Amino acid sequence: GLLYAREHLEDLVEERTAELKDAKEQLQQNLAETEQAKLALEESEERFRNFMNNSPTVAYIKNESGQHIYGNRTLFEKFQRSPEQFVGTTTHDFFPQTIANKIEAYDEAVRTKGVPVETDDWSDKWQGQVRWWKEIKFPLAGPAGEKLVGGIAFDITERKQAQEKLQKAFEEIKELKNRLEQENIYLREEIEVRHRHEEIIGKSDAIKKALNQAEQVADTDSTVLILGETGTGKELLARTIHNLSSRKGRPMVKVNCAALPSTLIESELFGREKGAYTGALTKQVGRFEVADGSTIFLDEISELPFDVEAKLLRVLEEGQFER
Repeated sequence: GLLYAREHLEDLVEERTAELKDAKEQLQQNLAETEQAKLALEESEERFRNFMNNSPTVAYIKNESGQHIYGNRTLFEKFQRSPEQFVGTTTHDFFPQTIANKIEAYDEAVRTKGVPVETDDWSDKWQGQVRWWKEIKFPLAGPAGEKLVGGIAFDITERKQAQEKLQKAFEEIKELKNRLEQENIYLREEIEVRHRHEEIIGKSDAIKKALNQAEQVADTDSTVLILGETGTGKELLARTIHNLSSRKGRPMVKVNCAALPSTLIESELFGREKGAYTGALTKQVGRFEVADGSTIFLDEISELPFDVEAKLLRVLEEGQFER
């Protein structure tokens, strides 16, 4: 009986030893797998950090209290904060209250709906310069199930500036188009007649003197007063001055002041803006604006009302006007 008990005990020891050996091998395998998983996680985290830090966009994560718990390198550079200075801050630490409240409303929408949200374009001032942003916010789950908010912010300042330049260029083109249309209307109404010296018939001293004076003033931008009775060729001399000048590439604009209705004289000469103040439904370009860069000939100027003459005198003296 003693021999049997010994053999049975040896069998139990051998069996338990085998179990311990198997358990040890399983433990070693589990440890190896755990180490591999740890290395894979560290590599994944390193790739994520490299990706986020090298991203040109601003990236951050906020906790349920709205405090920042993560930011990437671009964010630190844009806002000149170190990671230690950034963690624990809120939106109110960076932006005025109105902007911060708007941003936090987007954060709350992400937490409530649990779906990504794209913000409207918004701007802030940083060191005296206006910056424009576009954000995409999305829900994240924390280790304990807390509702986090992740965000990627795109600095779209250059795009906005390009849009503003494009809009400005569009307005300038629109203004030029309007001006060219007005000029085209004028050209259709007026038949352009070009004359040269030899087309002015006359060899008297008075004619020679007038032509000599025309040559002298043609190279200047001075206002020229041409006196003479009706039918003596004032327009002919005005065209001669224009054709001798550097402005000859554009048509001379002629205005018969005597033919302008008294109620429309100012708008015909100086134009008018669209709006309730002027009562105009559309913007009107005046003859002076059409003649910008060219020559304007005001025929029968003495027929203008005194108040218009006074305004015209200021325009001729200063070379500019307001409407």
